[in-house]
Amino acid sequence: QRQPKQPSKRAQREAAWAAPEDALEARAAEARLLEDAALEALDRAFPPLAEDAAPPLDEGALTLVLFPLDDAGDALAVLASHAGAFRGAVRPATDALEGLDEPIESASSIRVLAHGPAASLDVHLLPWRGAPLGAQKPVVWALDARGAPTRQGRGALVVGDPRGDLAGARDEARAVAALHRARGERVRLLLGPQATHGALLDALPTVAHLHYAGHGDVEEAGLWGSGLRLAGDERLTTGDVLALPAAPESVLLSGCETGQPAEELALGLANAFLATGARRVVGTTRAVDDATAASVGGALEREARAPWPERLRRLVAER
Repeated sequence: QRQPKQPSKRAQREAAWAAPEDALEARAAEARLLEDAALEALDRAFPPLAEDAAPPLDEGALTLVLFPLDDAGDALAVLASHAGAFRGAVRPATDALEGLDEPIESASSIRVLAHGPAASLDVHLLPWRGAPLGAQKPVVWALDARGAPTRQGRGALVVGDPRGDLAGARDEARAVAALHRARGERVRLLLGPQATHGALLDALPTVAHLHYAGHGDVEEAGLWGSGLRLAGDERLTTGDVLALPAAPESVLLSGCETGQPAEELALGLANAFLATGARRVVGTTRAVDDATAASVGGALEREARAPWPERLRRLVAER
């Protein structure tokens, strides 16, 4: 049965002009109800976006909050918080650690909250006492909002070379899967054409760890544009991750720009996993070649007994 033809937008506007005042008030009230219902539906679909509480702070960490003072992020307002004490200064980006020698020395780790262009500053590579900071202290980038509660999944999901053009990523995935199996963990390995959009959406809420080895993708602009390339022409996007009912506790994204948002103010894929309940995510903000990604990804997985920030510190120190 054919539906009746709806009036055009122009006809609706003309009718609104001609409507009496009480009818306009009723329409405005109806529009507000529809808007509230839409926002509630958005909160149900993307629960992390509904949470506005600040994340808990690690008592031993030095928190660095970086605000850019220009479009390029070359000048920063640096706020440092440690053990209940606060310091603030305006610094060139390359001198962001100046005057922080004492709190850095006594901190157990460095927690970075960077805004806008400041997020591109490689804080872990800034010099401190003659060596990169990240070689001497664990450095982590935090999400300045509380993520969804972490749910206990089991085992590992390992995804390798979904597009079939990265031999190193395929070898990396096989080796990582073998490591987890040797530890007695349940492992689901998806190689090449097995790594479909549906397969990942089914598995991600059920596992404790995700290791992805393949292509990161920030080519598609928009708030939800960051993604991981999957089999065929499919992608796992930031929006897909935010809509998950649960995320793995730990996530390692071994590929190009897997931690880079598509736009400056967008939520990147790594932060989307954090918002959805992951406690630790390792990603990249630069392009990386296949061999290097495979080497780094495998090295991080082999250091199973050390916390993830300490694994990264050791890796920076070795390289």
